[in-house]
Amino acid sequence: EHYEPRTGRKGSFRIADVVVVHPSRHPDPRSEDGDHGSFSLRKSKSDYFEERTFTLVCRSRATASLEEYEQKWYKNEGSESQFRYLDFEAATEGEYWLVFRGFLLFHPGS
Repeated sequence: EHYEPRTGRKGSFRIADVVVVHPSRHPDPRSEDGDHGSFSLRKSKSDYFEERTFTLVCRSRATASLEEYEQKWYKNEGSESQFRYLDFEAATEGEYWLVFRGFLLFHPGS
């Protein structure tokens, strides 16, 4: 299988603003229908491999603690504008686990 890396959008984030590291193989707690992946993955027009994709869910503004944002995200409270989504897809499952676990190490709630 041949993989062509693509960049949908560029941007930056502060690791201190990461609320959740969400694997796309898990249900999205903000989805009424229990869809997998994040809001941004589902609205994307790009195909992706669920097994090798995850999303960093970041707070869009630091107006509350990370714990408060995490609770809002998991309880489907607040609006989507309170969050920014950065989707990552790896070429192989080994690369996925390397990058995914790396972000988990930075995330204080992990």
